[in-house]
Amino acid sequence: MHRVAEQTAKRIIDALASLRLTIFLLTMSMVLVFVATLDQVNLGIWAVQEKYFRTLWIWWGARGVELPLFPGGYTLGGLLMLNLMAAHYRRFKLTARKSGIWLIHLGLMVLLVGEFLTGLLQRDYFLRLDEGETKSYL
Repeated sequence: MHRVAEQTAKRIIDALASLRLTIFLLTMSMVLVFVATLDQVNLGIWAVQEKYFRTLWIWWGARGVELPLFPGGYTLGGLLMLNLMAAHYRRFKLTARKSGIWLIHLGLMVLLVGEFLTGLLQRDYFLRLDEGETKSYL
């Protein structure tokens, strides 16, 4: 039984570490960025961020029925993070010659985690000021 679990875990890690999966997820991310950029004309930058990047799925609705149309930024970012961690576990050994690759990928991980946390934890406020007016609160 232990051997079966070991083989299953190896298959899952190999699938997650796949270069084909990396290329697929990066292509999906480029499509997401392209479509979101075009939709900025209609929605504006903040609404586009919420609709496309700070969601698990992009929904399409017609006649009261909503269906998931495309993976959102959280889904693609999470899968890319898993893919990167699995690839490092499977392929990359931490050596002085590979330190540049490790630093670049660590930077990507920090960016992905930072944007995820920003999307979850940030608070937006508005402050209206008339000309010459000062306020000390939000």
